[in-house]
Amino acid sequence: NPGGSDTVSFAIASHFTAQPVDVLTKTTRDGDSQTAPFTATLQPFDTKPLGQPVIVLTSKLTGSAAEILTMALREMPQVTVMGEATSGGLSDVLGFKLPNGWDFGLSHQTYRTMDGSLYEAIGIPPDILFAIEAAPLISGEDPLLRAAFERARGG
Repeated sequence: NPGGSDTVSFAIASHFTAQPVDVLTKTTRDGDSQTAPFTATLQPFDTKPLGQPVIVLTSKLTGSAAEILTMALREMPQVTVMGEATSGGLSDVLGFKLPNGWDFGLSHQTYRTMDGSLYEAIGIPPDILFAIEAAPLISGEDPLLRAAFERARGG
């Protein structure tokens, strides 16, 4: 899996803001050093963004571009992240072909939230922690989704 796209994550997040908003910084390993931090700034998609309260559901299976989307949305005041910490696999992969024909990839980027937090390998923590258990999901119930609906209704 080559992963997702920051561009797509930012395009989705741009629907939730009425003004430009800085959402994360990114550096890339360049030999023995790091590039200067790049600040990702979302530009509003429309003059009438989706400004109502938003609950983003995450789990340990939330990874790659979904984590970038989560980081971006967390910078917006109407967004609450609920569930488990994400997988912690934020960096793009720098791929190589080895002499024996194998493909080899390295994590080579550092993503930080606007407050400087680094979540590579540990995951982005939710605002509201909600442990996800397999048994209810197997039986067709989703307690996290139910809890999110209750919260959205003011409960």
